[in-house]
Amino acid sequence: MENYHLIIDTHEKYAIVNALAYYDLMNVHMDEDDKEQWTMCRKEDLADLGSDNGIDKLATRIANI
Repeated sequence: MENYHLIIDTHEKYAIVNALAYYDLMNVHMDEDDKEQWTMCRKEDLADLGSDNGIDKLATRIANI
């Protein structure tokens, strides 16, 4: 197994953590309150990353390491 190093800023770190937590929750149970909370989280992450497709850009950046 290879090891990779990724230099990210604080906003990118939280976007990654939130995306992984959301993915995990999707495999269990998500009620309407959870959906509302995650929608707000996603909007904040996108604003912090500075674009509407910031999470996709971050995922692509990580995938291409």
